[in-house]
Amino acid sequence: MDDAEKRRRLRAHYAECDRIQAERERLEAEFHRRVMRNWLPWLGPHPHLELPDYPVFPDDLRGMALDMHAVGGSVARGFLVATVSGGFH
Repeated sequence: MDDAEKRRRLRAHYAECDRIQAERERLEAEFHRRVMRNWLPWLGPHPHLELPDYPVFPDDLRGMALDMHAVGGSVARGFLVATVSGGFH
């Protein structure tokens, strides 16, 4: 797999993470509105919300080196290579 394919897959992974994050925020807001409207404290704890999981970071993309460029397009000094560790967005 060449670097262009890896970069495409990395962008697709982060796009999926963004989609899941937006869905989680929507579900949490909807759940909060519903619970605050209908929940009565003396009836016990409010129900638990099941949220979709984030996708697992692909193992073959861990340790991938990315060139960092400054705004003008030149390679940024001190940031020649950034390592993608995965797991965080």
